Amino acid sequence: MELSGDTHLIKNRKVMRLKINTFVTRNHGLGHLFAGKAMKLFLALIFLHGSVCFSQSLEPFPADAISNGNCYAKSDLPDTVSPGGFGITDNTSKDLRTDMKTKKELYLRMEEHEHAAFRQRYEGQMLYLINNTSDYQTYPAADSRLYLTAERLTDTGWVAVENIPPSPCGNSFHKVHQRPGSYYAFVVPVYHFPEKRYKLKLENGDFIYSQNFEALPFD
Repeated sequence: MELSGDTHLIKNRKVMRLKINTFVTRNHGLGHLFAGKAMKLFLALIFLHGSVCFSQSLEPFPADAISNGNCYAKSDLPDTVSPGGFGITDNTSKDLRTDMKTKKELYLRMEEHEHAAFRQRYEGQMLYLINNTSDYQTYPAADSRLYLTAERLTDTGWVAVENIPPSPCGNSFHKVHQRPGSYYAFVVPVYHFPEKRYKLKLENGDFIYSQNFEALPFD
């Protein structure tokens, strides 16, 4: 089973600026070479070339049929009721970034501008599950796969783009606990439908939803 919890290269302008500033800082002994705008422009072109090569090497994800959900998470607490259900994943929760603290709630956030490699082959984007509350949050899961799936909007309403495959083994089912003040990051495939969203099933059977979004050009 191939898990997609590991995040790969994220391509955006902030990352490019950070790389340039870090490079200049670490080479402060050559400050007379790197102080000018021309040199910074040269470095930007180098990083941009690498980003373009990265995007051109990835394939569009085939979405001609409903695919399986791709969001795996490692629990922050052991499940004492169903201890055998955990699958192998290294996608652990991380401390909240500053930009994730604006809403004091549990929410999903899709970042269309943050491109990544899905399964190291396909065009992907970043999806975040953010717990900016003071409590642990609990989610049903099967082999560490959350019930977190994509939907697309049609003339008749929202329809599934992904589902969770059935499991014949009762030991597959368990709960994932997310600590307060943390987030999970997922690389998800880019679906080229006009309007999409992600939904997550909670422990009580309710759902929360990401914002609606479109697939931006992968460049």
